[in-house]
Amino acid sequence: MPPATGHRTTSLSSILVSVFAVCLLCQAVLFRNIFSAVADLQHNDDHRAHLRSVAAAATSSDLVEAGIDNSTSHSTRASSQNTTEPTGPSGSASKSIDPLLPFNSNASVSLASVVEPTTTSNYAPLSSAAASPSSSLHPWTVADVSFDRVMDADTRGVFVSKFASAPRGIVMCMHTRMVPMGVSLIQELRALGNIDPVQVFYCLPNELSSTDVTLLTGLDNVEVVDLCSVLVTSRVFADHGVASRFQNFWLKPLALVFSPFPNVLLVDVDTIFLHDPALLWTSPPVVDTGTLFFHDRVLDFSQFLNQDVGPDDGQTFIQVFFDTFPYAAVNLTRPAAISDTMRRSMVWNKHTAHEQDSSVVLIDKTRAGPHVLETLWYLVTVKRFQDQITFSWGDKEAFWLAFELAGIPYAFSPWNCGVVSLPDDAALHPTTLCGSLAQYWPDLNKNDVFFVNGNAVVNVYRLGDGRHTDWAARAASLVAAIPKLVTPRHTRHPTSQNRQGLDQTCLLGEGATDIAPAFQDIAERRIRRGSLQNVDATSAWFVRKFLFRFYPATFCVFIFVSVGAATAWAVDQTEHSMANADLAEYVDALWLVVVTIVTVGYGDCVVVGFPGRLCVVLGGVVGGAAICSMCRVVVVGALTITPNERDVIDIITERTQTTERRSVAVRLIQAEWRRCKAMTVGPPTDGLPSRQDGVAFTVHKANVLKYK
Repeated sequence: MPPATGHRTTSLSSILVSVFAVCLLCQAVLFRNIFSAVADLQHNDDHRAHLRSVAAAATSSDLVEAGIDNSTSHSTRASSQNTTEPTGPSGSASKSIDPLLPFNSNASVSLASVVEPTTTSNYAPLSSAAASPSSSLHPWTVADVSFDRVMDADTRGVFVSKFASAPRGIVMCMHTRMVPMGVSLIQELRALGNIDPVQVFYCLPNELSSTDVTLLTGLDNVEVVDLCSVLVTSRVFADHGVASRFQNFWLKPLALVFSPFPNVLLVDVDTIFLHDPALLWTSPPVVDTGTLFFHDRVLDFSQFLNQDVGPDDGQTFIQVFFDTFPYAAVNLTRPAAISDTMRRSMVWNKHTAHEQDSSVVLIDKTRAGPHVLETLWYLVTVKRFQDQITFSWGDKEAFWLAFELAGIPYAFSPWNCGVVSLPDDAALHPTTLCGSLAQYWPDLNKNDVFFVNGNAVVNVYRLGDGRHTDWAARAASLVAAIPKLVTPRHTRHPTSQNRQGLDQTCLLGEGATDIAPAFQDIAERRIRRGSLQNVDATSAWFVRKFLFRFYPATFCVFIFVSVGAATAWAVDQTEHSMANADLAEYVDALWLVVVTIVTVGYGDCVVVGFPGRLCVVLGGVVGGAAICSMCRVVVVGALTITPNERDVIDIITERTQTTERRSVAVRLIQAEWRRCKAMTVGPPTDGLPSRQDGVAFTVHKANVLKYK
């Protein structure tokens, strides 16, 4: 061994121990903040929306005193259920007409415990007058319409909502592929000023991962509930096999009945609101009946409630449905006559297979009463399995049917649905639009679109997407296709069975008008936020990229030390078998590896065997790459122009160009003035102007040149 080995060994050991200690300290500090920083990047919460929510919370008591019930809306599973060919859970067109078809999910996740019970609540109980616009019209209390009272169940030992005393709220249903849209919807609701609590329901642990649950609960005023697990554990459902039949849009009515909110706003996660949905609680239909339903397209098809069952007398299934319904099973007696609302409906008059669009549903449960809720539960859990003819595509007709069967008043929006445009609608058929459903304010005096049920507009997810999906490109394509037109507001009326070769999403001949400019901004914001949520912030690859981007020096030192130590150990083990005296100790191998990675080696010790040489080469490549990468990140990052710097450069460039243009313009004006002046002056005479005459002298010279 060379004479300097002892001194070199001592110095090198001290240096390595110091570097390693510093590295460990840096790592401890780094990982203390890393996941909170990742969460900040992932959520990208709108600070302005947060301030708006705080301001709204500060004035919520004033709103209650003014009679404006800023209620929480309930969100539903986002799936297009507005036509006879609705989209499935993923947003793609479903080839099956079986509404019980469960979501495709192969995730092998053990049945997690339900949401931890808590009795914490930030809501003071409201008076009965504040809880409902016209509470004197009904005899039921909040306790009467609670889930346990209606269903004669006991779920409090399994789950207690933290919003148990909230007067109203928003209910949504999600599965993992809908989380990006759901998160963007909640963020947009807060940006619109909505402060109502939000409950997100799902069915069994394989529908939402722990990452999804963490992401959702990290949002403002949100609670996530595995409803099916709660119902199985509390023996409302017999087993998980029964529960799995609600892994679709049939979960929405269950969530509405189970939710503790007396006033429920049920919302699909693909809904694009142009206004705060809390404003709907003061709309005329809600004030009059405690309900608000929206219409679906009028499609004269023989399906569902409009299916022909009596060819001789033209009877449709809706008459049979009411004649054969087992009223006694839900403690009801058949109403003496149908309501005026149903008598005027398109479905009762045999003009449509679809009556209701359930993307947004408002129900004051204390005005509806326990009989409506029990009937709704029966329709969803029993009746839909008994009839040979399905009364509804999905859940949507169940809501108004429950009210009609119980004889309780309900109300639809006075306007028919509209649709927004597809990119080529204006060119192919200017008066017929064929896009997603649009709903207007349910008020005779307001002519604005209130929301769009826009799965095709904002859903960035496609089947087969994964880590390598270019979410930025997907978002850009959706932004480019944001609708610009909408069907004008109109009332509901019969339509022709002749579809003119167009599919059932089209509203034939209803016209087109420009949609509100705010829709472009809101839809684009939803798309951008939805694409951000497709980043898995818990993946090892994301964490590596995050570390390398924000902590390049610390991360590279960690890699350098780890690779160096591992390579030295491998060299030490391989060279022992070669009896290499130069590498008799581990510290000698460590010295060799360090100088190989950092420089080109000193040559005072040499690896003899091929395995050892291979280890040194690989260690040098990896360690050198780490150092080069660190230098590149640091140097390129330091030289990268920030957006503010880019703005300053643009301003400087614009000023320079403006100055040059002005200078050229001045010279051009001067030249043109001289030319025009010269043309107005005659030939030179004996009285020649002198140079002191300024302009006259210049004009004289121009005239001389002109007449030469």
